[in-house]
Amino acid sequence: MSENIGHKIKLIRQARRVSQLELAKITGIDNSRLSLIENDHVSPSERQLARIREALNWTPEIDELVEAIAR
Repeated sequence: MSENIGHKIKLIRQARRVSQLELAKITGIDNSRLSLIENDHVSPSERQLARIREALNWTPEIDELVEAIAR
């Protein structure tokens, strides 16, 4: 897992035009926890990351785009 996974989650969430609150509701992750994840204060568990990836329709192609943007 990338050390700045939270930043990537935030970029993808914003690109999908999903609010943090909406993502929290969809994934069942507490909004305050999601905020901590997005600000790289804590890392998501594998289960949380899987729920986030599914909710945002996060594909391997998206990973490549985010990596390119992050450079």
